[in-house]
Amino acid sequence: MPFRGEKLLSFLFGLAVLPLPYLPLIFDSDRALLFRDLTNLQLPLKTEWVRAWLELGRIPHWNPFHVSGFPFLADLNYGPLYPLNLLLIPFAESLARGIFWFVVLHHILLYVGTWLIARDLRVRPGLAAAAGIAFSWGGYAMSCDSLLNMLCAQAALPFFWWLWRRALRRKWYAPELPLAGL
Repeated sequence: MPFRGEKLLSFLFGLAVLPLPYLPLIFDSDRALLFRDLTNLQLPLKTEWVRAWLELGRIPHWNPFHVSGFPFLADLNYGPLYPLNLLLIPFAESLARGIFWFVVLHHILLYVGTWLIARDLRVRPGLAAAAGIAFSWGGYAMSCDSLLNMLCAQAALPFFWWLWRRALRRKWYAPELPLAGL
């Protein structure tokens, strides 16, 4: 007879192991995850987004950092309408640190979503945790740490698959209507 708390323990074990690649940055507040596109593109634009949100109470209309100016909402690479951008507001004083936690949060979302889809496929809890760690630590996921738009999209995929499977199983959708995004 399997241990009843096996699901919870495997999930929490995976969640505890997940931040290991980021331990030096977690315990040293003087360090930040800044390289390539994070430094050159994302940090200035996220700073502008947070500044406009705090000062104006809305998303900025203009991006002054791109080719002598560009409409902010027209450039979806920077995710101006992404709802989890609101998590950057408490880090207005140290946005580099906020972007680090933003990246870690998306790896946690990758883990949770993969664990959910694996459990929905009736994978044993320990293997579901291993799949979640493998997907969130995979080469593509880790290489997307500097490409926030790709990391955010990747974090949504397992939740999309999980909800799609649930919808197919429970017939929550009208089969004659195409699914969005396919």
